[in-house]
Amino acid sequence: MFGFLAKKCSALLDWMHSKKNLTTEDVTQFLSQMEDALREADVPAQTTKTLIADLKPILEKAAATKTADSKDHVSRAVYEHFVKILGGKKEHKPFSDKTPLVIMLMGLQGSGKTSTIAKIAKWLQANARRNTTHKKIIAASVDFQRPAAIAQLEQLAKLLDIGFIKTQSQDPVAATSEILQQAKEQHADIILLDTAGRMHIDDSLMTELTEVARIAKPDHKILVLDAMTGQQSLAVAQSFEKHVGFESAIMTKMDSDTCGGAAFAFRATLDKPIIFIGTGEKAADLEPFVPERIASRILGMGDIATLIERTERTFEKSAKAHHQQVADRLLSGEFTLDDFAAQLDMIGKMGSLQNIVSYLPGASKVSSEELEKGAAGMKRFRAILSSMTQKERTFPKILDPSRKKRIARGSGLDMSHVDELLQKFEQSRHFAKMIKKMGGLSSMFGRK
Repeated sequence: MFGFLAKKCSALLDWMHSKKNLTTEDVTQFLSQMEDALREADVPAQTTKTLIADLKPILEKAAATKTADSKDHVSRAVYEHFVKILGGKKEHKPFSDKTPLVIMLMGLQGSGKTSTIAKIAKWLQANARRNTTHKKIIAASVDFQRPAAIAQLEQLAKLLDIGFIKTQSQDPVAATSEILQQAKEQHADIILLDTAGRMHIDDSLMTELTEVARIAKPDHKILVLDAMTGQQSLAVAQSFEKHVGFESAIMTKMDSDTCGGAAFAFRATLDKPIIFIGTGEKAADLEPFVPERIASRILGMGDIATLIERTERTFEKSAKAHHQQVADRLLSGEFTLDDFAAQLDMIGKMGSLQNIVSYLPGASKVSSEELEKGAAGMKRFRAILSSMTQKERTFPKILDPSRKKRIARGSGLDMSHVDELLQKFEQSRHFAKMIKKMGGLSSMFGRK
């Protein structure tokens, strides 16, 4: 996410921090390169110009102080200005607590509306569990333009175990009334309404959406935008705002190496909140858009808070308890290859390695080649572990050359790959012993 911009910005900050003494010439060069990076990332020219103009006096003052922490002031100032452009530090609750709650999604074809409905449902389910409540969620569609849209949503609803309403009528307005009536009869708490899109904006689409909104009276009208379209998404958003109106947006396809201009353009021009970003194909690949976290990630500072939340959303309580037991065994020295396999499975469930690494500080410095190599290594390790017997995974010391040869043959790999896995496994155990000697994980993070 924001891959291009993150690489540019983190490299610039690294360059600034490498300077022994910060000068006004350094600041001028920094701002010039920052301006180029933002424009290359498709950030609107006026937004870029305003940002650079606002930063210039702050950074020049930091350079003039000649203090040891002047370079930290630069990083802080850039971070705070990015946060401001992306929406500020005010907390925005995506949905109200009203019951029943009607959420209507709009957008062009291909923006990801239907899959986003499923992602919102998944997020609502997880949020309800955290609050120890239960919400009856029902999905429905009035998208009669794309024949597969309704069937796709019905299948997603079944996978998520939420309700689904299929209408008799194929007229969008009449179907909307039918959906609301059935949802009322089924005592739905939340109705997620998918609407039709077009390849391009036209009058018939806007008229249809206006009429659907008039009947549905949605509590939330949300525009789904494809982040890969860059500043083109701004024209789409402006047209929807003019003809139909909406209160917030969701940016999809943020897992691509998109430059990031779409988010900056939307926030700076329309001054409406982006409430979520889609980061993958799975239903769990939706995360809240928090300006402080996004700015931190763009500047190479990572986003551990979102990574933790993603982990909590991915695993149920029973799974969390299991992984805690694995962590306890690791620190006690009882960590086995079975546990090692469980951790690999856990990482796999959280998404691609590239996605996970993107939340870590310094992620922009990790090349795509390194990530591909790491992903390939994990795939090999899974194949090797699958070729072992239960006894071998529990007692890896019994793995003599004969057993290794059989395992390598069974996994379609070389013995050197088996030795590589065992080496990584021993390194993990050694690292755990070091942590234990230092007083455990709590001492490393300053917790008591």
